[in-house]
Amino acid sequence: MVAEALPPLDDTLEERLEAVAREHGFAAFGIARADAAPETAARLNQWLTEGRHGDMIWMESRAAQRGSPQGLWPEVRSVIALGMSYAPAQDPLALAGVPDRGRISVYAQGADYHDVVKRALEAEGVDIAFWRIALRPGKPMMHGRLGAMRVIGVPGNPASSYICSFLFAVPLIRALSGRADIHQIPEHAILGSDVAENDHRQDYLRARMTLTDGGPPVVTPVSQQDSSLLGNLSAAKALVLRPPHAPAATAGTPCIIFRLPS
Repeated sequence: MVAEALPPLDDTLEERLEAVAREHGFAAFGIARADAAPETAARLNQWLTEGRHGDMIWMESRAAQRGSPQGLWPEVRSVIALGMSYAPAQDPLALAGVPDRGRISVYAQGADYHDVVKRALEAEGVDIAFWRIALRPGKPMMHGRLGAMRVIGVPGNPASSYICSFLFAVPLIRALSGRADIHQIPEHAILGSDVAENDHRQDYLRARMTLTDGGPPVVTPVSQQDSSLLGNLSAAKALVLRPPHAPAATAGTPCIIFRLPS
């Protein structure tokens, strides 16, 4: 267990946690209050006003959420960050002046960080409930326990990370904070376009949403659901739930959605 592996009690808790993190290969470690940088939102807004984000429209459309951790999760109190280095043993720029030689990206030369993180968690006694999940987007995705503490890990791709945090991390934080409204609330809606048959994974399609007078909203999934496309995530106002093996559905078909924070 982690208590058995921690350094002596004469060190602070932060020092003890950092020592364990270093022992297991983490190159960076830090703990900060969620409100430690109150000027960040103003600096971000100034940066956006000056047009420095170019065509990265997702930076502007979700500026309130990017300005502070509380913009994403009002209940958050602290942020614990760990980092692993992709640096290879050899100089990654050694072949920069040799145009006829191919080079492998630095991040692809080392061990898969998923495996490194999993081993580090298990070494500290984390009881991992699952490491992957039949969810799209959402692979890899993990959950476990370290004694009474919950451990949750979300994917690295931006859209996957955001959606998994919305579906899993936010309800967990609400539950730990003692709130009654834990889960995201499903709503009825109408498909605005055809959708294909689904495979074995539960799907959460990013979709634009149009409100109607007195009726359910109309949701139209964005054309590309790739997890790396932040522009499409930025345009989405809801997630369309598609159960495993759901048949193809045409425009006008009722569906279930979860509204994303505006």
